[in-house]
This record gives sequence, structure tokens and C-alpha cells, in this order.
Amino acid sequence: MVTEKTVKTLVVLGSGGHTGEMLKMVATLDPFCYSPRVYVVAATDAISLKRLSQMEERLQLLVTVHRSSSPMGQERVCRYAFQLYYFASLARVVFIESLCRVQSLSLSGRMLYRITDDFIVQWPQLKDKYPRSKYMGR
Repeated sequence: MVTEKTVKTLVVLGSGGHTGEMLKMVATLDPFCYSPRVYVVAATDAISLKRLSQMEERLQLLVTVHRSSSPMGQERVCRYAFQLYYFASLARVVFIESLCRVQSLSLSGRMLYRITDDFIVQWPQLKDKYPRSKYMGR
């Protein structure tokens, strides 16, 4: 009997265009392999909540945080995931830098660059500046 392995996936949504970018990326993931998906969204971010509910027919798990999904909030979530990975081998932390970051990293990117397992950039010039990153194009 062959069983397919699933990957529990935590997605932290920012606001505005960053939510759109992340939801486009998540839409390309196989829903059977990347399941369950847990989304972290600011409770005050009604637009991201609406877009998420439109994309996910069955929202598996949603965590709303009372602080904004600011770089500091994202950094806390990623540090927690990193601790789970490092101390219990329960998580792998992947950061995908925003498409709009062409020449330099975002504040979130700068804070998380050293603690992620995979740091993905969408422009080759960022790969040149940040050797730990992986260039995967847009």
C-alpha cells in the first residue's frame, strides 16, 4: 500500500499586494500534498481575510492575530517555527521575498535571512548580494 506524505503548511499573510503574491504562490501548491494549511492573518486585515476565503473553499485553519502582520509579527511566527524545527525537527522555515524587492531585502527578509532553511528571492541580483538565498525566478 502506497501512502502519500503530506506537508503541514503555515502561511503568514501580510497586507495589500503581499497577500496577493502569497495567495498566487499557494494556489500553485498541490492541495493534497500541502495539507493542512494554516494561515496567519491580522484580525484587522479584512481584505486579506476576504481574499483568503474566496481562494480556499474549505478553510482548514485560520489564526488571526491582534497585531498587524507586520515584519515583527512575521518574524515572531518564523522564530517559533524555527525553534520547532531546531529543537524537535518539526518544521522547515521557508521565506519567499516579495517580487517588488529587486535591489534589497525587505525588513522581514533582513530579519529572517539567517534563520530560514530556504530563503527564496525572485531577482538574480538579490541572489548575488545574499549568497544563502536561492533564485527561483518569478
